[in-house]
Amino acid sequence: MIDVGNVLTYNPTNNFPDETLIYVTIIPYNSAGNAIGCNLESFETEVIIPVCTNLTSPLNNATDVSISSNISWNAISNATGYFLSYGTNTAGNNIANMIDVGNVLTYIPTSNLPDDVFIYVKITPYNSAGNSVSCSIERFKTEVVAPLCTSLISPQNGSSDVEIDASLSWNSISNATGYFLSIGISPNGNEIINMFDVGNTTFYNPTNDFPDDAIIYVTITPYNSVGTPIGNCSQESFKIQNRQILTPAFFTPNGDGYNDVWKIYDPKNEVKTIYIFDRYGKLLYNIPNATESWNGTFGNQTLPATDYWFVIERKLGEPVKGHFSLIR
Repeated sequence: MIDVGNVLTYNPTNNFPDETLIYVTIIPYNSAGNAIGCNLESFETEVIIPVCTNLTSPLNNATDVSISSNISWNAISNATGYFLSYGTNTAGNNIANMIDVGNVLTYIPTSNLPDDVFIYVKITPYNSAGNSVSCSIERFKTEVVAPLCTSLISPQNGSSDVEIDASLSWNSISNATGYFLSIGISPNGNEIINMFDVGNTTFYNPTNDFPDDAIIYVTITPYNSVGTPIGNCSQESFKIQNRQILTPAFFTPNGDGYNDVWKIYDPKNEVKTIYIFDRYGKLLYNIPNATESWNGTFGNQTLPATDYWFVIERKLGEPVKGHFSLIR
């Protein structure tokens, strides 16, 4: 019951709340008293677009934020839901782009946030009138976490017949700033190098050839400012080829006097017997020692140009297996 005086218009000091029934009673009066039985009237206000909101957790410009953090924001009274965008680009949309999270104030990411980067976030309230306009992009920086372990690309773990001058390469770890490399000739060994810092590269060329016919054990440990992976990274291994016995990759039995026979080189006199097979495993020929050779025939018949397989039985040690090509 505010007295507005003898006027026919009233300008409220504040806006009416939106999307609300407003009830009004107007009671004329004079010196005799107030009017009696005046009606209660009403009208409904419009729906207006909600204003923007702000982050509450993490706060704008926060640092060292856990990569497992949720994203929360302030409530907007007339909002019926919120669109959320966030990412590592300044537009804040390369991880999630305008996803409708509903009428909630917290979003739980489906996976951890990337570490040691700025995360840009834009929250857009909406209702039936539309979306908030020109909402600001806020940001926070995530913590640095220890890197994961990596694995060999070349030579692959478990590979054999690796060249003695082989180089090593491994998969890159996104948040690693460098790698420690250990190489040995025994399990958990480091006889060749021990926790050698190769820097932020995924390639290493040993200064010396690997020992012949040896199993090489390799451990690669990524690191960054936080440290190294939790727990020890797995050791991988590969076997170097036996270079004491040299086997030609091909021969050309065409009678020109060059490479007409397949003959191995055995400088240490290790070979006992050599067996030659076709691709189906049929024994074609056996050579009693490394001083003899094979001319590419079976039963006095010329064999076709293709690949053939051999097994070299050594006087001591494991047999040597491989293949070569007959070229005509």
